[in-house]
Amino acid sequence: MSVLLACTVILTAGCSMGGAGLEKKPVRESGEAFLLAPNRNTHGTYQQVRLDPADIPQAPIDNADFVRPEVREKYSPEQLAEVYQLGTNMMVEVGLDSPLNGDLTIFDEWWETIKHLVLDEAESEFYETFKQEGVAFTAWQPWHPDYDSVIDYRYEPDKPRFSDVVIDSPRVWLAEDGESVALQAKVRYVAHLQDKEKNEHFTQALRSEFTYEFALVHGRWLMNGYEVNPTVPVDGNGNEIQISKFAAG
Repeated sequence: MSVLLACTVILTAGCSMGGAGLEKKPVRESGEAFLLAPNRNTHGTYQQVRLDPADIPQAPIDNADFVRPEVREKYSPEQLAEVYQLGTNMMVEVGLDSPLNGDLTIFDEWWETIKHLVLDEAESEFYETFKQEGVAFTAWQPWHPDYDSVIDYRYEPDKPRFSDVVIDSPRVWLAEDGESVALQAKVRYVAHLQDKEKNEHFTQALRSEFTYEFALVHGRWLMNGYEVNPTVPVDGNGNEIQISKFAAG
């Protein structure tokens, strides 16, 4: 894993990719509540989905089954709650619904908005890795690896590209350095798509899997690694399915 991104305890207006003054709107019928706020790339403007920190489950993760014992021995319940909130928030806002997801051409613009969150010694490495391999810590959709396809997200200024977002309980363990905390979770959601040739809209249930690593540096959790598995289509229960192609109708 590469050293990448840093942020304070949770993604608030001061550490977020969008703007302040978020308006809370319903995105799913139950479970986590989400915030929507305008964002854009060269394909259009959309309502970006973000976790509301007030609605992140406040489970006693210091003794939860999905947290490895060695993590609980090393870090306090308060520290684990902080990194859990940070990690799950980033999986939605940065991993899933970043404007970079769907428009690789805006990388330089996007990078300018987040490079202040990256460890100084990692900036060059991260930038060059993306430029050479085209791999960032955002979701990688299966229908257009180069984003040159008739299938695209549906962009409407007053609507999100995703709905029914569900974060499965993450796995939490100590990374290889014995200090960093790794969080891995599968995020299930419904993508609102369009067939640009047919000018038709349709939806597809998908699942993305993120692994983020964080180091605690001077009281702040800093993201220092990531791995993102390819996004896959799923059924209503979140099980991977095989489809011949993404298409309307």
